[in-house]
Amino acid sequence: MAAKSRTEMERIVVLFSSHEIRPEQSMWGKHYNLSPDEIMIQYRILWDSGCPLDVVYDTKGEVKAVFTSYE
Repeated sequence: MAAKSRTEMERIVVLFSSHEIRPEQSMWGKHYNLSPDEIMIQYRILWDSGCPLDVVYDTKGEVKAVFTSYE
């Protein structure tokens, strides 16, 4: 993954919507245990809910984990 921060991620991923989710709502990240200083954001590429990219960020906006639903 080239992106190390939320700012970088959102420059790379274009044509998307994003939503904060809980890990249990993630297809591949459902077993991830969020720390109190982390959030999980789901990016829907081309606004497609069938193709999410779930990214965990810390409070500084640094990428901590990435979960994809596609190869």
